[in-house]
Amino acid sequence: MSVERPIQYLSLKSVDDLMRCVNLASLFELIGWPKPGNVHRRKDFENTKFEHFITGITAIQPNFRAFCERIFKFILITVIF
Repeated sequence: MSVERPIQYLSLKSVDDLMRCVNLASLFELIGWPKPGNVHRRKDFENTKFEHFITGITAIQPNFRAFCERIFKFILITVIF
């Protein structure tokens, strides 16, 4: 017997909500494994480590913020008009 689950919609009420989504997507992509041929939480390369990717995600936060602000404005314009 299967249990029906209600559909859950994503609610974006602020730029911060969108930022959380982008950050989580980046982190989930990084921690997923196994990923043959790629760095992941259980496999580093000689010159590229898991920590480099975490540092990269952190370093691009200001750019993510600017991107999310533009996207959020577009969403508001699209929904309102």
